Amino acid sequence: MDIVKKAQPDYLFIIERHLTFLPALNSTEAERAVLSKQAESRIDELSAAVKKKLFILNAMPRPSTKIIRILNKKLSQNLYINQSELIEPVDVTFANQVLSRAMKSCENCYLISYDKIFTEGSVFWMYDKRTKLSFFTGGQHLSPYGLLRIATLYKHLCSSL
Repeated sequence: MDIVKKAQPDYLFIIERHLTFLPALNSTEAERAVLSKQAESRIDELSAAVKKKLFILNAMPRPSTKIIRILNKKLSQNLYINQSELIEPVDVTFANQVLSRAMKSCENCYLISYDKIFTEGSVFWMYDKRTKLSFFTGGQHLSPYGLLRIATLYKHLCSSL
């Protein structure tokens, strides 16, 4: 945060997985209230340090650390893959609501969503069922294939600056 305050950039992209804002499904209301307050405070701080626009990646489902192992096993045996097997049980809806609330008070903020890229119907896909390639690595990062899928989104955002 100190670096952002010192640099005071015109534009800032916050491209993180918001792991701290993804509570377990069984978390208490008190725990959720603390997370919500922390998120809103952090966004307020960041937006105050940015001159023109703050881009923030919306929360998304977190891939299991075993995603590659599960995919390899299921694909090699031609078994059905349930997307819920590839996702850790966290409350993405809560994190999205927190970010949306924080964005309402931030005039220079823009929420980036990967939903149109990775969602089909109401399902967030962790792999491409046509090519059988994973969008994510076992370390919960975007794979080269996943990065390729989002490249046009960032190209479009940056060309509009």
